[in-house]
Amino acid sequence: MNKILVDASVVSDLNTYFTGIGWYTFNILKNVQPDKRKFITLFNPYDIKPWDFNGTYNTYNLNINRKLGTLRFFAFGGFKINKLGHNVYWAPNFVIPRFISSNTKCIVTVHDLTPFKHTDDSIMITNFEQKIKNDFFISNIKNSIKRADIVTSVSQSSANEIKDFFKLKNIEVVTPAYDKTLFKPIINSKELFYNKYKLDKRFILIGNMKYPRKNFNFVIEAFKKVKIEGLLCVFGTLTNEQVEFAQRELGDKFKHLGYVDEKDLPMIYSAANAFVAPSKMEGFDMPPLEARACGTKVIASDIPVHREVLENEAEYFMLNDLEKLSKLISDVFSVDKIIEPSKIIEKYDWKHSADKMIKIFEGDNI
Repeated sequence: MNKILVDASVVSDLNTYFTGIGWYTFNILKNVQPDKRKFITLFNPYDIKPWDFNGTYNTYNLNINRKLGTLRFFAFGGFKINKLGHNVYWAPNFVIPRFISSNTKCIVTVHDLTPFKHTDDSIMITNFEQKIKNDFFISNIKNSIKRADIVTSVSQSSANEIKDFFKLKNIEVVTPAYDKTLFKPIINSKELFYNKYKLDKRFILIGNMKYPRKNFNFVIEAFKKVKIEGLLCVFGTLTNEQVEFAQRELGDKFKHLGYVDEKDLPMIYSAANAFVAPSKMEGFDMPPLEARACGTKVIASDIPVHREVLENEAEYFMLNDLEKLSKLISDVFSVDKIIEPSKIIEKYDWKHSADKMIKIFEGDNI
């Protein structure tokens, strides 16, 4: 097997709460077969120890100072990587450092086209240094795709968009999955939810709505039109402006649950009358799949990745159709909730995805 180097900066020991990319990378690495791990080195460009999965992976630090470390690593990191002597390099976070030897097989995962099509997400970066890093990051994605021997993405919908945008012939798809041991219907979820949050009304759930492409304000406007009693509950980070807007528009019909530990998510999904996935764009969009694993109804924006992942297990609305979304929410509040078992969830498995990534590393036919 090839000697493989993985940029594990997104799963460093300081990241107690992973972003979507970190969560994806962590679960791929977590599900690699033990006999394959001895060929893989996880490294961090900075002075932070990579997650070593209880010592089952080799680890290495380049010890670049974090102050301007990202810029330095993207611009010149290839020189450092070449000295380590690996055959394969995997960049799970969009960017391959420049100057990696042409003898090294490079694989880059491009999760979606958000950096190019939803630049309003980047506007939320207010720190000057972060703006420089973000602009540099975007400029390096194009170079990384040109350099890559293989480009991967997380859904066929995302792969199709990336292929069209960058005029590529092929992209391998390695999907995320969900934790089958965790996400399942919780029978006494309403009682557990009440005990934790003191809320006993029917509620619609949305989550991780900080960025503009998540379409938070659209959901607020649609919920204003709902005349049947019920709550809109949100988990995850929101800006102060988003919270103030929702409270102003919905009053006590809006509840921000804040950060929710993963172990509590199945209870919240199960207690909700429906989960709404309103995004304008996603690479995959895991929360609606987790909700379906918990037997909860999903209402989703009619975008390609939702159709791909959720198939016929969602009610869809067009992105600009406030009336349709409002009606779908009203319909949910009009009936008692029932558990709706899912068939689509069986297609997604972390072990299968990890095995496919290993085949890509090894150069096997997919």
